[in-house]
Amino acid sequence: MKIIVLGAGVIGVTTAYYLARDGHAVTVIDRQKQAGMETSFANGSQIAAHGAGPWSAPGVPMNLLRWLGKEDAPLLLRLRALPGLLRWGPQFLRNCTARHWRNNARAINELASLSFDELHSVIHDTGIEYDAVKRGILVVHRAQEGFDAGIAKVESNRAVGFGQRALSRAECIALEPALEPVGAEIAGGIYSPDDETGDCLKFTQALAATCQRLGVKFMFETTIDAFVRQGGAVSGVRAAGTTLGADRLILCLGSYSAPMVRALGLRLPIYPVKGYSATVAVDGWNGAPTVSLIDEKRRIGFSRLGDRLRMAGTAEFCGFDTRPNAARGNTLVQGLREMFPSFPSDRTATQWTGLRPMTPDGRPLLGTANVANLIVNAGHGTLGWTMACGSARIIRDVVVGRSAPLGLAAFSPLRAV
Repeated sequence: MKIIVLGAGVIGVTTAYYLARDGHAVTVIDRQKQAGMETSFANGSQIAAHGAGPWSAPGVPMNLLRWLGKEDAPLLLRLRALPGLLRWGPQFLRNCTARHWRNNARAINELASLSFDELHSVIHDTGIEYDAVKRGILVVHRAQEGFDAGIAKVESNRAVGFGQRALSRAECIALEPALEPVGAEIAGGIYSPDDETGDCLKFTQALAATCQRLGVKFMFETTIDAFVRQGGAVSGVRAAGTTLGADRLILCLGSYSAPMVRALGLRLPIYPVKGYSATVAVDGWNGAPTVSLIDEKRRIGFSRLGDRLRMAGTAEFCGFDTRPNAARGNTLVQGLREMFPSFPSDRTATQWTGLRPMTPDGRPLLGTANVANLIVNAGHGTLGWTMACGSARIIRDVVVGRSAPLGLAAFSPLRAV
């Protein structure tokens, strides 16, 4: 088939790769100069395939109220964002129950596990290198009460497919010696030993180059103006003054997917949540960690990427505003210095913000909507890097009518959330 993929982030590029490998003629359109330049550019780097759940969880609504107006809060709701949340917000709150969390976490884990296997198949076939570290992800608890709650959840979370275990303070330090200077402040940790980290941008751009060798055409610096409609179907897009026809169109525009299809009568439940990251050089710093860590107190993740360390965290409900906020960005650096006192005081951090395409239940939107020839692959939230290859595999199967490797009803773009 002749297929147009809209978007060249990790979701769009993996989709193009799977379709090209299947023999289709694929064109990818993106407004940036090269692949991976928006949400995939400097994300948290964690591939959390064995312990990732949805944000919509018990306790989150109370935290939102408690953190309201606090610039350094892990989750910040701007009052100016409320009009855009009139539909999405109540859907999110409905999912903040223990029962909904379990159901959503189970679906997310199934897709994440599939994607983990598919990622390794892609790496085996392509030989792509992306600063991968295969030492797991450790959630560090500094409060005994929080650690006790984490321990209690380890057993119950096995029922939804999580692969975690609790570590004592001594075991945390043995796993990651860089924690020793703050060892007295650590109660323990929850460890996902099979999880990994890696540079999503390096992977995306290397896979885009592989796609080009497979015959995929990339149209960069090209704005998508509108869909071309033919009856109740879409038959192409207008982009940069040109009409491009296709048998199928795959929507991989992250947070911008929802406004793109509004003219088609589709209301995709995706809200853009701004996240922050900061990256520092670690050369000459002997106390730099290698295991990927999450500071449960500050909700900040730390991931080693070759000679760099990336911190990521904080979430801001502020619409499509991508402007950095110095106070929130500096929170990441403060968290770094707090967790690793040996970090050289003269180092500066490169800060970045990106929009996470969040759905109310945390599950991405995969498959056909109610517009013929249009297939959706969007709404992955904070787990786009984790779920990308599995989602691409599913989309390829949907395009050609094969049976998907897991039930698609849980990810339908038309499901009730």
